[in-house]
Amino acid sequence: ENKEDWEKLWKEHNSQAPLPEINFKDNTVVAVFMGEQKTAGYGIRISRIEDTGSKIYIELEETMPSSMKYVEKKVTQPYHIVVVAK
Repeated sequence: ENKEDWEKLWKEHNSQAPLPEINFKDNTVVAVFMGEQKTAGYGIRISRIEDTGSKIYIELEETMPSSMKYVEKKVTQPYHIVVVAK
């Protein structure tokens, strides 16, 4: 909810890319992380956000690889970051 926290998160997440500017007076950043996965095929997505005024409810969609399909064996770290109006 503030520039300092956003800078810290961005540096931990993606230290190579320039920091996107966010107007925290009017917006909030919502970020979800699935953690380190040992194969491809995992994903996470914010599908719905509801702000009640006192709480923010976040609905997520997670995808996982099917046991019936081949997936590349590589480490992935699925995430989704969105900016929402306050």
